[in-house]
Amino acid sequence: MAKGFKGILALAVGAGLLWLSGCATTGVPGPSAEILSRAQARWPGTTQADLVEGRGLYVEHCAACHDLHDASDLSPAGWERIMARMQKKAHIDDVTKDRILKYLESATERAADAQ
Repeated sequence: MAKGFKGILALAVGAGLLWLSGCATTGVPGPSAEILSRAQARWPGTTQADLVEGRGLYVEHCAACHDLHDASDLSPAGWERIMARMQKKAHIDDVTKDRILKYLESATERAADAQ
């Protein structure tokens, strides 16, 4: 009987984590070929894995405190301003900040000079 309970418990925990991760990533697209192309134009040598990591860090660090914004909510300059403010508040190091920004600035559909 204990074996059956452990299986049910594991299933429930897994379903709960899946549900939570789905909620946290709503509106946060994975890095498409278009997003990768924008990243490579700005940062030659950027890989799909770099952007996947940046997206994961964005979800991990930012969803811990608030709802996530769609990348196109802000221009690249807007994301830089937000990250400069949030970096200290969320205890994000420079490398992590740069990885998050690379994802967000590549994923935004707003022009680089838009506010």
